[in-house]
Amino acid sequence: MLTLRDYQQDLYDKTVAAFRDGKRRALVVAPCGAGKSYVFAKMAESNPGDTLILVHRNELKQQHIELLESFGISARVETYQTEYRRLGANPRPNLLIVDEGHLSRSNTWRQVIEYYDTFTVGFSATPTRFDGKPLGDIFETLVSGVDTKWLIENKCLAPYEYYAPMTVDTSGLRTVGGDYVISELEHLMNERGIYGNVVESYLRLVPGEQTIAFCVSVTHARGTADSLNAAGITAEVLHSGTPPKRRAEIMDDFRKGRIKVLCNCTLLSEGLSIDGISCVMMLRPTESVALGIQQQMRCMRYLSGKIAKILDFTGNYLRIGLPDDDREW
Repeated sequence: MLTLRDYQQDLYDKTVAAFRDGKRRALVVAPCGAGKSYVFAKMAESNPGDTLILVHRNELKQQHIELLESFGISARVETYQTEYRRLGANPRPNLLIVDEGHLSRSNTWRQVIEYYDTFTVGFSATPTRFDGKPLGDIFETLVSGVDTKWLIENKCLAPYEYYAPMTVDTSGLRTVGGDYVISELEHLMNERGIYGNVVESYLRLVPGEQTIAFCVSVTHARGTADSLNAAGITAEVLHSGTPPKRRAEIMDDFRKGRIKVLCNCTLLSEGLSIDGISCVMMLRPTESVALGIQQQMRCMRYLSGKIAKILDFTGNYLRIGLPDDDREW
């Protein structure tokens, strides 16, 4: 039987209360690393009927399956892309759990949610779409609990140090859908000076630490990895086009410390749970609060004695603030 921490149980109880009050779709908000997967695992454990958990990455699918199996909890976990293609092939669940619920306004996510039309719980650390559009047309109520400051003070998240080794001038960049145009970001960030500063900063501030570098594009990720490897820092590139078998091999090597820096593009911003990650390098300028916070906090999972380091090479803190800023969603 899964036992939740007090603040997680509070989220669980508030969600049950919302359903008893007649709500059908609730969005549960808790910071990155607060253990949202344990809360929805408890919901699946307590649900007498079928539970479907929707995710957007195969890595998250496997991560959640392993968690459920460790507690002997029965639930079906599927990527929303696969579920969308197979609508009608499985029984209708009486509980639908939507991981990373801020993504659910996309047409595919929404069609799956509306097709099942059942009790639905979304989970998100950043309940705002990357493009700034609202979520109130999908979810009827917001369930929230403790914030990032509380989790740090109570040793549920690691304290952090924030560094801004350099900033880049984004004043001339265009924005589309609430964020910068990728092609213009790629041109900006592929300058040699930035690569050199990344290597120097890693060696000076976080030598040997497990790090995720959030890059603009595949080309940018490869350039970053090449520069790190040339300096003797083991780095690898991971992106959505990496074949599944190779992705699994890279993630296994990273978890085991054989790779020190994972240079990724369009992956790993949400949900990744590896306690040993102690640093992130923000190499993609963004105006998206959701994207920025998800990336900043990827290194803040708690380990005794750990101090997370956030290396912001793009001045994102000026646009989106810091991980533990007070926010009213």
